[in-house]
Amino acid sequence: MPQVNFLYEFVEGKFGSLFARYGRFVARHPWHVLIIAVVVNLALGIGMVRFRIDIDAEHVYLPQDSQSKKDQHLIESTFPDLTGRNYNPLYDVYFDSLWARVIVRAKSGNLLSRTSLEAVKDFNTFLQTMNATADDGTIVTFNDICARAYGICAVDGSIFWNNEFLAAVDAGNVTFPSATTDANGFLKQMKYIHLNYELRKDTSDDYIKKWMDAFVDHMEAYNSDKLDIAYGHHTSIDEELDRNVTGDIKWFAVTILLMVLYACLATLSIRDVVSQRAMLGLAGIGIDDMFLLLSALAGAQGEATVEDKMATTLQTSCVSITISSLTDLIAFMSGVAVVFCYLNNITIVTAALTLNERRVDANRHFFTCRRVKTEQSLEVERKSRSYIICCSGSPPSNREEAESLLDKFPRWLFPKIVLKLPFKIVIILLFLGYLAAGIYGCVHLKQGLEFTQLVQEDSYFYKYSDLLQTKFKRQYPISFLTTQTYKYTDPNTTALIDGILSTAKANDYFDDSFESNWLKVYMASAYYDGTSELNFINGFKSFITNPKFTRYENDIVIDSSGTKITASRYYVLSRVLSDSQEEGKMMLKAREIAKNAQMNCLAFSPYFDVFEQYVSVLGQTLQSVGIALAAVFVVTCLLMPHPVLIIFVTVAVTMIMVGVFGYMLYVDIALSAITMVQLIMCIGFSIDFTAHICHGYIVAPGADKNLRVEQAIDEVGAPIFHGAFSSLCGVVILFAATSYIFKTFATIMCFVLLFGIAHALLLLPVVLSWIGPGHLKLKREVTPQNSQRNRNTFDHGVRNEGAVMDDEASETSPNEIKLRNNERRQ
Repeated sequence: MPQVNFLYEFVEGKFGSLFARYGRFVARHPWHVLIIAVVVNLALGIGMVRFRIDIDAEHVYLPQDSQSKKDQHLIESTFPDLTGRNYNPLYDVYFDSLWARVIVRAKSGNLLSRTSLEAVKDFNTFLQTMNATADDGTIVTFNDICARAYGICAVDGSIFWNNEFLAAVDAGNVTFPSATTDANGFLKQMKYIHLNYELRKDTSDDYIKKWMDAFVDHMEAYNSDKLDIAYGHHTSIDEELDRNVTGDIKWFAVTILLMVLYACLATLSIRDVVSQRAMLGLAGIGIDDMFLLLSALAGAQGEATVEDKMATTLQTSCVSITISSLTDLIAFMSGVAVVFCYLNNITIVTAALTLNERRVDANRHFFTCRRVKTEQSLEVERKSRSYIICCSGSPPSNREEAESLLDKFPRWLFPKIVLKLPFKIVIILLFLGYLAAGIYGCVHLKQGLEFTQLVQEDSYFYKYSDLLQTKFKRQYPISFLTTQTYKYTDPNTTALIDGILSTAKANDYFDDSFESNWLKVYMASAYYDGTSELNFINGFKSFITNPKFTRYENDIVIDSSGTKITASRYYVLSRVLSDSQEEGKMMLKAREIAKNAQMNCLAFSPYFDVFEQYVSVLGQTLQSVGIALAAVFVVTCLLMPHPVLIIFVTVAVTMIMVGVFGYMLYVDIALSAITMVQLIMCIGFSIDFTAHICHGYIVAPGADKNLRVEQAIDEVGAPIFHGAFSSLCGVVILFAATSYIFKTFATIMCFVLLFGIAHALLLLPVVLSWIGPGHLKLKREVTPQNSQRNRNTFDHGVRNEGAVMDDEASETSPNEIKLRNNERRQ
């Protein structure tokens, strides 16, 4: 494929030459580059003083531009707030409305006794009489801030201690829908009661906050020999998220420390004190790319000057670094961190490498920077062995001498595996099994995010949320509402409304026995007057003055003239749903019913705000990952324009992502807003691994594919291995965190790192050794390069500032090469 190779050689040559010239510039002005880069970073870091933390769970974890958000704003602007005088739980608009809730359990195991229920009544009195002091000195009680109905505080659950219910308990003839009953149909056991203390929305924020703080304090201190309680309030999840982040942030510090320590260990040389590079590990900005720069620098030790070394280093490594960084940037849409990581690598790290090479070239000690003598000189001076070990050295002359001990491990191990036919077959079979398991996991991947996953297990809110999810039914009221003016005296309007409610109740996702329809109740009452629209409205106004029908007051909106109804709503109840997937499907079905109705209406529930993530997260994730994969394809086309390599890189990244997605099933991690972000991040790690090995292969000289695979592993195997292993060292620490966010991040990152290194150092080398593209044929300046397989000869060709030599050039003798180099440098 000479034409294809020519295009690749052209791009590689142009970009390589550009980076080579930049490398020479940095080599001439390392201190200027280093100081400017550090000052710019510090100046931008001043913005940390204005750093803000958003702990609002609704903003952080729920979709913000969703249909439910739009419906919420419409309903809030249409129907007035009546929580101060006529609260009805059906009227709730926001999932995170103002509330305090308690789940009560009898220590005896059964609340269905007068003794237990009176204990619940005493608890209610205890809660309502507790007080808090506001900032203005006002004593705040629940009565001051509670939502009200029928002239008293509305407490959902108060029925269980009224006299009529207690009398029925004494008589043993309590009936309750959907409950376990005896042969006579009477309730025989009650394990939990859920008490809801709703707060009015027209109350001072300070009053509510102070009372909520007192609520938590009193609940923590509450002790009873009859009852166990679990509790929470509307900002509990936000407070717990704040506690999680501040409590687990220390693990990030440990993570960074471990990664830097590994970087120092991976660059540790045992040769002598001059070629020692361990201190460079402290400059590990974007550690993966740093290892690639170090490997390229080790391969440039045959160059005569520091300037030549840095030119060759950047020419051979920065194209690959640019490919991975550009892909990450496009995939993340606004990857500011990617930009800074890339810029810091080609400025700070490159300048640090230059200064280190100047030290090495001057034969200075890695720690004291004092000039030292060679080992042979000190032996002549009869210095002690310990002195010689600590104070002697010389610059390395080839890759073997420049590399650390750990750098040698990947090139020793992986070629022995991927270049032998039996192992190749085993690797292909193993990856086919891996892919099959990944596809199965993708098909059966769970979706959704439970709020219990966002808090620590020792949290008071975890106990409450866990009981709510496991002991109480997933059943929700759904409203069908219209904001269009209709004539409600017209039988056709009544028929349209009945048709919507009948359609909903006939659907499998809804309870066929529940309906809250103000129009039907009003028309069946003595107040109904359908002679005219005005009389209809006047009759309704009288209708809601009756305490029996007051709850329907906010089901309609009458215009200012009092002659037209501009909005109305009706309610059905979902059936008991089994999981978050059914909740999302129920929401979609309700919206479908509203859309297909013959009147203009919409379906709404405050819980839709949560359900949105169940139906949108998969589409958003696939869209984001698809964009990221397209970015991989486009960037690879631009910077590595060889059709075979483009296919290899794109397919390999896709396979890695299939594995990460699919294997989430086996560790019980669901797709959610949290894991979606983490999965998109995985694209960057995937492209890092695959692009480096493919780029290393295509620029390797020679016609033998096995030999080129071996040389690719020789040059980029160590950076890939160190990058993955250093990240793993940091990530595994996050398993010690208590936060679900950190734990899932650790799991998914382990997946992508392990799968990525397996594809880069096992699968791709096998595939490239069989069907890899041909070698490049470009004329370039010739400078000697050494590899592990050839320390003093040039069997594998040479590198320069543009590309890799063709086979004809690689046949040039070492003496001819040295002669040409001398001519060039003169």
